[in-house]
Amino acid sequence: MNKKSDLYILKRDGRKELLDINKIHKMTEAACEGLSGVSSSQVEMNSGLQFRDGMTTDEIQEILIKSANDLIDLENPNYQYVAARLLLLAYRNTYMENLCQRKVMCLCDTLLPQISNVECMINQSYQNFLMMNGTN
Repeated sequence: MNKKSDLYILKRDGRKELLDINKIHKMTEAACEGLSGVSSSQVEMNSGLQFRDGMTTDEIQEILIKSANDLIDLENPNYQYVAARLLLLAYRNTYMENLCQRKVMCLCDTLLPQISNVECMINQSYQNFLMMNGTN
């Protein structure tokens, strides 16, 4: 359903996906897991994140990283680890996207010549068929 109020996020690969707040909650919760004196909801609230249609996943991650970084102080030093985990997640996602693109390119480099050869074989077979049936 595409309602006027729906917000779409632009993924790294160019796809648009309906905004899913739960993904953001899961990401911040994972970044805070096992750390004392930190709160995933505090990172989210401090970010002042205002979603807009067409916002990128990179923008969302950057805002959350800055939010966690801004919460670091003498009384809450563990937010440095939250910021680091969010940054590592962003790097991992970028790396995985680049890796997938390289694999696709490698696959294309491998398959395209084979497809071209099959195409030539089909074309030759079709030409032979036409010649044998007296059609040209």
